[in-house]
Formats: sequence, C-alpha cells, structure tokens
Amino acid sequence: MEERRGVVSGFPDSGLQLHTTHSWDFLLAQDHAFQAIPPSVSPPYASNFSAGAYETIIGLLDSGIWPEAPSFSPSPDMDRIPRRWKGECMGGINFSCNGKVIGARYYENPHSRVKITSARDEHGHGTHTASTAAGMPVNGASYYGLAKGRARGGSPASRIAVYRVCGRVECSESALLKAFDDAIDDRVDVISVSIGNGVGDNFFADPIAIGAFHATARGITVVCSAGNGGPTSTSPYQFYQAWPPFDDIHKIPGRNPPLYVIISGTSMSCPRVAAIAALVQSHHPTWSPSAIRSAIITTVATPYDIGSGEISLTAPLRPGLVYETETTDYIQFICNLGYNTSMIKIVASNLTAHNFSCPCTSHRDFVSDMNYPSISISGLKTNRQKTVRRTVTNVGDPYATYTVTIEAPPSLKVQVVPTTLQFTQYVQKLTFHVTFKDTASSASEEHSFGAITWTDGKHKVRSPFAVRRRGKDGCN
Repeated sequence: MEERRGVVSGFPDSGLQLHTTHSWDFLLAQDHAFQAIPPSVSPPYASNFSAGAYETIIGLLDSGIWPEAPSFSPSPDMDRIPRRWKGECMGGINFSCNGKVIGARYYENPHSRVKITSARDEHGHGTHTASTAAGMPVNGASYYGLAKGRARGGSPASRIAVYRVCGRVECSESALLKAFDDAIDDRVDVISVSIGNGVGDNFFADPIAIGAFHATARGITVVCSAGNGGPTSTSPYQFYQAWPPFDDIHKIPGRNPPLYVIISGTSMSCPRVAAIAALVQSHHPTWSPSAIRSAIITTVATPYDIGSGEISLTAPLRPGLVYETETTDYIQFICNLGYNTSMIKIVASNLTAHNFSCPCTSHRDFVSDMNYPSISISGLKTNRQKTVRRTVTNVGDPYATYTVTIEAPPSLKVQVVPTTLQFTQYVQKLTFHVTFKDTASSASEEHSFGAITWTDGKHKVRSPFAVRRRGKDGCN
C-alpha cells in the first residue's frame, strides 16, 4: 500500500483512549492574589474580558458534541461567522450548527461496533471538553444539588468546531489524522485533543504527533492532554497539560437526570489551556503557536512540582517576553531522536528544504539549545559545565529593562550572562546564555530543579529548568 500514489507512509490503525466550573473562579482568584490584578478586571465570562474572542475558533477532536445543550446556545452577537472560516456543518442525522457551534464533522471508526452517522456525542466526553473550553454561562448547574452555581467555559466568546473521531469506546487513529487535516483546512485557531495512545516516543507512528506537527507548522496552537497515567509523548510542538483534581461541572447528553456531572482527569486540563490559548490568540492575533505557549508557560502563578506550575488565566495576555520556536527547530529535534533525513522527509516533505540534512551533532546538543521556555540538561558530570542559549522577544513596553533572578539548589551553580536585558523597541529580540555547573560531591545520579526569572517590575517571565546529573564515571 505504501507504494501507491498519494500514500506517504503506513502504520497499524490502533485504537486510542479518551483521557478522562469552579476552576475558572479559582484561577481568577489566584490571579488576583499572585499577579495583583486590579479588582476591575472582569471574570472570564464577561464580554469585555474576551473582546475579540468571537473571532477565535477552537477545534475539538473528541467524541462529538450535544449541540442542544445550553452551554452551546449562541449569544445574539454571534450571528456573524468569522470570514476566514472554511469549514462545514456535516453533523449528520438530526444535527444542526449555530453561531456558537459553527462546524461539525464525523468519521468512520473501524473500532466502533455501531456505524457512526452523526457528530452527536454518545459518550459525554466531547460535550464536556467543549463546554470546558468555550461553553456559554449556564445558571443553576449542579450535580444532584452539589456545587450549585454557574457553569461556564474559559473562553465563552470563542466559536466551536467539532470533529468526532471517537465512538462510544475507542477513537480511530486514521480518523484523527483526517480530522487534523480538516481542522487545518477549516482554519481553526486552536486544536484541543484530550485523547492518548499509551506511552511511546515513536513520532512517525503517533497520529497525534504527526497531526500536531503539521498544524503547528501552519500557525495553529495544538493542546493535548498529558495522559492520566503519565506523559504519553514528548514532542516539543504539542502543548501537554495535567491538572489537579478540581471539580468540573458540565452538561452531558442523556435522557434522564442528572444533566450535569463532575469529571476529573487530564482530559479536563486540555480544554482549559485551549481556552486560555484562544484568549491569548484573540488579544494577539499575529502571535505564533510558540509565542502563545511561551506566554502561558512563563506566567504561571506558583511553582508547584508539576511541570511549569499552576496556570494563570490572565497573565499570558501580557507576558512581557516570549520564547519563539521555528518549524526547523522541531525538525531538528526529531533528528536528535535518531530519525534520519530520509525518514523525516517522508512525513515533512513540504516543510523541509530540498537540501535539508540532520546536523551531525543533533543527537547530543540540540535539545538543550532549542529555544524553548524551559531548559532541560541531561548527563551533566560532576565539576563539568554546560552552556545553553535562549532568545527572547519583547512583547511588552518598547523601552524595558529586565533583570534576572535564579532559583537553584546549593549543589548546582547556575550563571546567566548577561544579567540584564535592555530593550528599546517592540518585538526586539535579545539573546542570553545560561551555564550549569555540577558542584555536588556525590557521584550518584540525581535530578535538580530550579528556574530563572526575568522581571522589569511589571512582568515576571519564569523559565523552569531540570538537570539530570551524573558522577565522574557517568556517560554523557
């Protein structure tokens, strides 16, 4: 089959698994506490907070949607669909779109015993993630009277495009790849994928990694759930999310009460971050996916031992500095994993130059030097040092001076050069170097964590780092 015209590569079509309203209030409260946001800032369901978000479109690759739910009733000012929207409402039998749910598609699923004839949600998962990301405010929501109040999404002014790739039990990898293609052609701004395929780093057999790569290369921010049993992939162009067990109350399909349920899991973190990405996109429509990711990662509220930290709802709208990454950086990252030039050109033939070849040193050095908002160092020997480079873009005040502070354990010496970044114009880029030196006396392997933070008095741009250390006899 791989020899046929139009076939790029082939791998088994395995099954994928779905990763399974007070949190928005909680996040805004944390923003008030940690970011000193003036009390005049409106909650995320107010129209002036999400001004411009009517033009952002969130594409959800999931189990479909229940379009009649109150969470998806459009407001009167949602009649005008964004002009760039190229999608369709192919929802199937008894399915209608509106100014809120502007597009719907469904796909054949070889793992489903029942033929899929509609984008309507028969599971509840997709309806939940859609309402978490962009659901309209609904008063009086509760689960048998528990947690009664207003249920809403993080970016209620955003439009929703639904791509049903899952049956009642499993999701199809081939359907997922087709949905990525359609979402790209339909011109969505953000893609939310709360689906996983187990642990593994074989990017060329991972439909989520392949689809996310091409979507990111075309300027679409892709947000994925990290997996309820641990990270399911490590591709740098996907934005992975995990979430603490806060309550989630959203409408699910069904004929009998309850109309709302409480669900947790990394599936529910993914649409939250997709919502914030949509808000950032609406305020900064020219920003790249890497700039949006950087704004979210470097503005977290508190440094918990869970990735970059607890996400902020409003700080990413004004991050001050962002770390931008190019498509070529991602391709070179794949080189680092051991994939050769021929393999990469099979999947990314339209994104690689004719004379492209993997750098001879990519397998050792490139990951640490990738212009990512976090830093990872592997195999640092005792009394040895490693220097990495980062470039930041000023998206704050044109004239700004940032100074650096360092959080590091006593056994790890961290030096930043220069210690001050002085900007004189908007979108100006400046480069700095970070040197790590292991001064621990123990020869045993250990992991060290910390962060560097740039601040100008208004913004705090925090980049976490992780260093894997080895003794004198360890391997690089």
